[in-house]
Amino acid sequence: MTLLRSLFARQRHSRHPAAITRREEAKRAHEAAVVKRRNELRLAQIKAAQLMPGSAPIAPRDEVVASVQFKRKDRRNPEVTA
Repeated sequence: MTLLRSLFARQRHSRHPAAITRREEAKRAHEAAVVKRRNELRLAQIKAAQLMPGSAPIAPRDEVVASVQFKRKDRRNPEVTA
């Protein structure tokens, strides 16, 4: 019985210190990534909440396309001014 326990114990846990530190580093890195993701999400939510009430309405697509085309024409013909 003792032999079986020792065999299975060795399979479950790596006794090498490098394996232990790698596992601990991976765990810490994962926890740090989770915290970073959570903080970024909170900042994005705060920024969105600040922008929402006073933000300008989005222009209709036709107006945006017309303004972009006008700017491109203006760039091609610098002597023509509107």
